[in-house]
Amino acid sequence: MTLGTLLGALLGAGYGLLNDREYASSGYVVVRAVGDTDPAVALGFAQSFGRMATGDAVLDAARREAGLSVADLRGRVRAATSPDAPVIEITGRAARAGDAARAANAVSRALIDVAAEAAAETSAELTELTELTPALSLI
Repeated sequence: MTLGTLLGALLGAGYGLLNDREYASSGYVVVRAVGDTDPAVALGFAQSFGRMATGDAVLDAARREAGLSVADLRGRVRAATSPDAPVIEITGRAARAGDAARAANAVSRALIDVAAEAAAETSAELTELTELTPALSLI
């Protein structure tokens, strides 16, 4: 029994050392309706902007700040929306914690900038809830 436990611990430690480590950092962008627009419209815009977050226009705008190509960003960043709240979650993943946060922050800011360009047509405003700091835990 002791030998099995020791062997399991050694194998687990070896796997942990050899396995690729990946960090994730998630932040939130809030969508709100401006002017006389019905606040409920913000939920629909959150869904639309959430789909745009990983599109070419946003990723191209984010690539310089992130220090990555559009293809690399597309592989590292995900966006998710809530069916109940006008919020977009942007998650960056990378082998280093700072890189995960940098990618997610770059995409969040680029999404906000792209939305600002269309604000006159959409009556929606996007705001970064908080800037991400490097993740402290592995995923």
